[in-house]
Amino acid sequence: LARALGVERTVLKKQMDKYGVTRAMDNISDEELDRLIAEFHADRPDSGLRYLAGRLRARGLQIQRERIRKAAKRVYGPGSFAARQAKIARREFVVECLNALWCGDGHHKLIKYGIVGHGFIEAYSRL
Repeated sequence: LARALGVERTVLKKQMDKYGVTRAMDNISDEELDRLIAEFHADRPDSGLRYLAGRLRARGLQIQRERIRKAAKRVYGPGSFAARQAKIARREFVVECLNALWCGDGHHKLIKYGIVGHGFIEAYSRL
């Protein structure tokens, strides 16, 4: 909505707070929410909470994250999300000498403020 109006999100939020405008959450029953989450789970069994929230939003439903989490726990069973988080397999490499390989990364999270950070490290000293 902020993009459509051509204003920043913070400006829109302040104006909504000022005039008492709230985004109402949909009030569907727990049984209906469980049914929808089970349906989404059948389509994509490895889905997480963000995926479930997105699918609900795509259907025009605005549901609290806590309600989605509790419903997913009822449908999937306790501890199912923690068990699915597998360790990321990292590539192993051999660096023959100093300055043979450098690794770099960038951080663009603050780009809207004109702040971008980059970091580099020499890989031989990291072994």
